[in-house]
Amino acid sequence: MTESSDRVVLGALATVIKDHGWQVATNPNRLRASMSDVLGAAADSHRGALDALAIAVDEGVTEDMRLAGYDALPEVRAGLSERLVEWGLSAERAEWTIDAWADVLPPAPPPPVTELPPVVEPPVTEPPVTEPPVARDASPVVPLSVTTLPEQPGLAPTVLPNTPPLVSPDATELPPDATELPPVLPPEATELPPSQPSTPPVLDAAAESAPPSSEGSPEAASNGPLIAKIVAGLAVVVLAGLGLAMVLNNDDPATESDSSDDSSSTTPATTPQATPGEVLTIAGVTPEAPAETLAMGARKTGVELVGLEQGIAFGAGDNAVAAPDGGNLIAFTVRDWDCEITPCTPWTEANLDVVIDGQASPLPAGDGANFVVAVPASAATVDLQLTANDVSQTVSLLTGEPGPDNIVVLARDNRTQDINDEFVVVETTSVPVNYSGTEVSRVERSTTVQGAQLDYFVGGKTPKSTDLAYLKVDISYTIPLDISADLPAGTPLAFTPSELQFLEPDGTVHKAIDRSPGNATLDLVFEVPADLTRGRLQVGGQGPETVEGGNGVSFTRQLSKQIVKINFAD
Repeated sequence: MTESSDRVVLGALATVIKDHGWQVATNPNRLRASMSDVLGAAADSHRGALDALAIAVDEGVTEDMRLAGYDALPEVRAGLSERLVEWGLSAERAEWTIDAWADVLPPAPPPPVTELPPVVEPPVTEPPVTEPPVARDASPVVPLSVTTLPEQPGLAPTVLPNTPPLVSPDATELPPDATELPPVLPPEATELPPSQPSTPPVLDAAAESAPPSSEGSPEAASNGPLIAKIVAGLAVVVLAGLGLAMVLNNDDPATESDSSDDSSSTTPATTPQATPGEVLTIAGVTPEAPAETLAMGARKTGVELVGLEQGIAFGAGDNAVAAPDGGNLIAFTVRDWDCEITPCTPWTEANLDVVIDGQASPLPAGDGANFVVAVPASAATVDLQLTANDVSQTVSLLTGEPGPDNIVVLARDNRTQDINDEFVVVETTSVPVNYSGTEVSRVERSTTVQGAQLDYFVGGKTPKSTDLAYLKVDISYTIPLDISADLPAGTPLAFTPSELQFLEPDGTVHKAIDRSPGNATLDLVFEVPADLTRGRLQVGGQGPETVEGGNGVSFTRQLSKQIVKINFAD
């Protein structure tokens, strides 16, 4: 970068911020457009500086600078510069970018208010203190305290009284409107009069409602109502205890069986037992969904386990089946899964088997997708197996674990990303290159990146192992010059392998590979881990490359650098 060129860009940035405000520093596309409007035709010659400023916006560096403020910028500068370098800028360009934004930095936002405004309490008129009645031992009356809300214009302050206890802790009397409680038997009333039986009788409605007898001594007549109340109270207590005991000790098997209708948890004596190793289709069986995705994908077909459950019996009525002696039943449900080359063959036409200790049984034909397999008592492994493209993949029906030879990337459900990015990469050569009569040493490549995808089968080839994948990026460029009569200006062209590389977050670099060498059309991929979630595609920036022209003359070619984020969302 040259000092005069940088001054032009800095002046343009100051003009843009002055005309549009700091809001333009939150949108990289708007920033590029505004800078290009100010620079006009000279914008292309400052492409590197403009890209650096836009990258700082896209990475959130400018917003972090605004929040920190100019005075605190030295404290965060190193981290911000490191983020730009990780993105692909040189250390020198990263420092220049931070300085450029620092020159137009607005004042830092004020710190948040941490204290509430003071609350002005209006004068409170204390109520007169009323002496409690002498005959009642009541707690002293405590004056109410108040809490006021901030006074609003035109409104009287709102007073919120603190709620006092409804009854004083020392109060022994109920409020006047309280419902009268039943009398409490005195402690000494623990024995019945001698004339009563030792066990209280159960009183019927007639006995409870009958008036007391007028016969007997005056003392008996006066004690009659009290004795009736004692007997009635004890009877109620005894009956309540008997009812509680019946509830707690309910061992009626008929009642227990009525509370469950799970056909997989019971084995009626009349339910037929399945033959060990047998695979059945049973209507109405809906096994539980697994906790995670269980799928197997191939080039033209795929299958997913959407239900998996073990039990001793499944089905109901005539469709019920029980496990073999000492064995178990496994119910599972399948459906179609993604493949690599669409349209995918449905699972009903795929080569699917249940394999028990190496013995394979095909899934029975039919319209249903629910199956039950009878597992012998001696079985150690029970797998659902998909065989396609000379690869046998399995999922354990016992544990849900995938097999060691499974194609890991095709079991994922997040293998594609839409990018839709456009930018310019500048190509410079050591000697002028002839483009249909026009000789130039500098050409702008208008680049388009549409998307990225993780695959396994590419150009008839596969990665070194099933835990690897091919990363394909849909990228091309055009130039404003005719290459030949067959390749006029604007024809989409491909980057060469040496012009692209992919970087993992840990810094691992993957070189582009042509999966169709010798063909006129390049088929570039990167061999990456099958569980890859993100990284960066670097276009250009690898340094001068020696190439040979059509006339046999060798020269060097170099591309400016651009970075494209790759992120396969979970």
